[in-house]
Amino acid sequence: MTYAVTHYLEKHSSEESARLAGDTWFTPTRLSQLTWAFVALGVVIRLCRYLVRFPLWEDEAFLAYNIGARDFAGLLDPLDYSQVAPIGFLWLQRAAVELFGISEYSLRGIALVSGLASLFLFRRVAHLCLAGPARVFAVALFAVSYPMLRYSAEAKQYGLDLALSLTLLWFFLEARARPRQWGWQWGLVALGPLGILASHPTVFVAGGISLAWALHRLWQSEGASRTRSRNPSLTLRAPQTRERGLLQSPTRERGMRWRIWLLFNMLLGAAFLGNLWLAERMVGPQNAAFMEQCWQGAFPPLEPSPLLSWLWTTFAGEFLAYPFGSGNGGSTLTLVAVLCGLGIWAAKRRWHLLVLALAPLALHLTAAALHRFPLGGHVKFGLYWAPAVALFAGTALAALCGWLDRNRAARPVFSSAMLGLLALFAAGAMARDLIRPCKTRSDERGRDLARWLWFDAAHDGPVLCLHRDLGTNFTKEATTRLNWSASFYCNEAIYSPRDAKKEQVTPEQLRQSKAFRVVEFRPSHLEYDAAAQQQWLAYMQRRFELVSRQAFPLSRYDHRERGPMNVDVVEVYLFRPLPREGN
Repeated sequence: MTYAVTHYLEKHSSEESARLAGDTWFTPTRLSQLTWAFVALGVVIRLCRYLVRFPLWEDEAFLAYNIGARDFAGLLDPLDYSQVAPIGFLWLQRAAVELFGISEYSLRGIALVSGLASLFLFRRVAHLCLAGPARVFAVALFAVSYPMLRYSAEAKQYGLDLALSLTLLWFFLEARARPRQWGWQWGLVALGPLGILASHPTVFVAGGISLAWALHRLWQSEGASRTRSRNPSLTLRAPQTRERGLLQSPTRERGMRWRIWLLFNMLLGAAFLGNLWLAERMVGPQNAAFMEQCWQGAFPPLEPSPLLSWLWTTFAGEFLAYPFGSGNGGSTLTLVAVLCGLGIWAAKRRWHLLVLALAPLALHLTAAALHRFPLGGHVKFGLYWAPAVALFAGTALAALCGWLDRNRAARPVFSSAMLGLLALFAAGAMARDLIRPCKTRSDERGRDLARWLWFDAAHDGPVLCLHRDLGTNFTKEATTRLNWSASFYCNEAIYSPRDAKKEQVTPEQLRQSKAFRVVEFRPSHLEYDAAAQQQWLAYMQRRFELVSRQAFPLSRYDHRERGPMNVDVVEVYLFRPLPREGN
């Protein structure tokens, strides 16, 4: 059925809609203006989400805790809170924190740069792959889709996945369009291996480029051979090219291109193996077991019947949530659009681009079958494939709207309405961020507590964190299992003036102060060592007077505020020095 739909749309829209609507309204100037307008809109909504400064939510805090608490070498060890991220991304994040201090802005700076760069990179990629209204629809979808917006202002690695994948695609497409400009090919050789160290799924894109590159060279060689066989005289007067002052024959040039491709694959293989070894070391057995259990549903079953059900659940769910979507078939329309766009490309025999788009997905599926990298379950794992989604879906939308507008030469009503809806979706996303600048209200309340606790409560004496300042924690598995202590500690690092200045409180300062507080965060669902806590308290009371001890509940609600999911405890101990120093 999908093939019939795509064949019908292709037959009735490609030439006819271009003649009736495209030539009169979708002029080259207007197409360029619309494309840049959506790029500008994408820039505005990304900057808006970044500047409203969402409080860190738990998934960001898990990783941010490691970045703030470790140096560059420490990030090579297994991370706390069961986190896994490429070492290149972790080092970039650590460098940003070193340069600008720890804050929501510095932690999300790499994501913002990646998101803005991706907009301009995709505009160029769409220009090299599509023409006419399809290019505008693809850029519009890419600019306003929620996953690209979200990961342009989130302290996670997925925005960088997208930017690096797009950069590789851009280099390859430019090399294909400009074969005599060798810099694009050498750029691929340099960037491909480096990209793998900063983004795990980049290896899928690089592998797809390697296959598409080889097939492109083979098809070119086959085409040249057929041309020479039909006209042997062309062999005697084959043009020569000048490269660095030397005349090179076509044969020598082809050999050079194959050597560059071979070097690209050798470096890619070495980088992949090295990164695989490093990733296994960084994950560690405990995190590996947690990831295997957590993402079990994102690995395809090997039996045919469950596999078909899994494929439907995955590709009609979160994996294709563009411009928005959800699980349980919430992305069905996007899946249909992608399949229709794929069918149109196949009808046009755009085999090179189809290989370039589909090979990374095939490699990803293989890795998921081997339980090496999850596929599905969340859109973030497939963000590298977002450009292909936008290109396919943009092609299908342009064909559909072109067919509907086939009798409206003056102004394509359906095309204009669809582009208007996409722009309206972006405006709605921006309005939502301005009205409610947080992922959940619980994140906002946690940040407000940190602003009071680490700033206002310190007016009459130092405020110390039991875990971060004193190196003590009575909650077992506090940093090895997921809980909201990471958010508490990250907010402390961001909003404590003393932490910002990297000042340490000495025992002598405590003895000379009028009073000081020690703050303990106690996750409610983890085992607590009450005996160790009593020993510590007895130790402190031999040196300081315990004035008060207060426990405050810290509730966590879901994003709809329907009820508490968890209630942790923040305990505050108020001490003051004894008149005479104890034992």
